[in-house]
Amino acid sequence: MTVPESTSPEKTDVLMQAEKALVAAYSEFSARESGEPGHVEAWKKLVAILEGARQQGWPYRGLATILGLTGEGVRMLVLRYRKTTGDESEFADATFPEYVRPKRGTAMPPRKPPRPKSEITDEERKQLREWGPIAKNAKGSTPVDSPIRKTSEDFSKLVIGLKQRGVIWQEIADATEGSHTVAGLRMRASRHSNEENGGTWSLPPSIRRYRRIDIHDKASDFDGLTPVDQPEAQKVEAAS
Repeated sequence: MTVPESTSPEKTDVLMQAEKALVAAYSEFSARESGEPGHVEAWKKLVAILEGARQQGWPYRGLATILGLTGEGVRMLVLRYRKTTGDESEFADATFPEYVRPKRGTAMPPRKPPRPKSEITDEERKQLREWGPIAKNAKGSTPVDSPIRKTSEDFSKLVIGLKQRGVIWQEIADATEGSHTVAGLRMRASRHSNEENGGTWSLPPSIRRYRRIDIHDKASDFDGLTPVDQPEAQKVEAAS
């Protein structure tokens, strides 16, 4: 299957679907830290699409443009997977159509002018450094009126705002001084994005958007139980 002239809507749709599949696979891979369940599987799925595209003649630079990475960064994603897992099997995914190089003299679409780089202020660096560790402790069971939950939401709004100003992910991650990775920040920003802070960002199908609710009410789980019947953690809480 060959990528057609850009005037063919049907074949253009094929490429658009392939690009969406690649972006979704990369988002799912980025959402999982190394060692987490599903990390290697998501990585393998991403590599399968990349290697399938390479077999169709796609250059790393072309794939990198879709993902917002560098060609070398995409190449290293594949090489690191092979080196880390020791998996040398063939599992290329036939998602991408055959790559056709632009004809000489073909007018290329103008590049978007780069957004001016924004700087993180001293106050924002202080907030990222102090709020980051607290935000990581916010769970689905954390009450919505908890200071921890409030700090987590403020941290997410700050990250989204910085990114919308053009601050690069790595600079934001560095400012947290170790509490968050680039992948973690990207996923947090996507989950917490909404119409109030600039619109929703894309998420893998397996990841839910932040809903600002308690996933369960811990107190109701033990209604009617005496301290003797309650789990050990609840006995300590009742005694405090």
